[in-house]
Amino acid sequence: MTVKEWLSRGKMLDIEINNLLREQQKAFDEATQMTAKYENEKVKSSKENVTEDRYIKYAEYEKEIDERIDKLYKAKRQILRAIYCVRDCTYRTLLIKRYINFDAWEKIAEDMSYSTAQIYRLHGYALQEMRRKLKDESK
Repeated sequence: MTVKEWLSRGKMLDIEINNLLREQQKAFDEATQMTAKYENEKVKSSKENVTEDRYIKYAEYEKEIDERIDKLYKAKRQILRAIYCVRDCTYRTLLIKRYINFDAWEKIAEDMSYSTAQIYRLHGYALQEMRRKLKDESK
């Protein structure tokens, strides 16, 4: 795994969590939806409790999301610890904006008052320094 891939894993977890949250909201909507009952209409009875099944589905999403969020925070803490080993303040700021805050390159460039091309160059230098730091720590 490259340094860039290692740093990028937080973003992938964040995307996964957001997808799970959307699915959880759908499950919640299904669990809480009300259906109208009409007189003179035969109701098919079943042994299953549909509402209970819907709440169970919702609770399963909630548990999975909580586990993923824990994983995201652990990954972010590891990434932050590694970023804080970088001595250059500009590199640290860039790395935090990209890999912790998930900012777009254009936003980072604007926030830091650099051109996008310069941000790409600085990013390359920051990754080189991260690579050296991580290599030194693994010895």
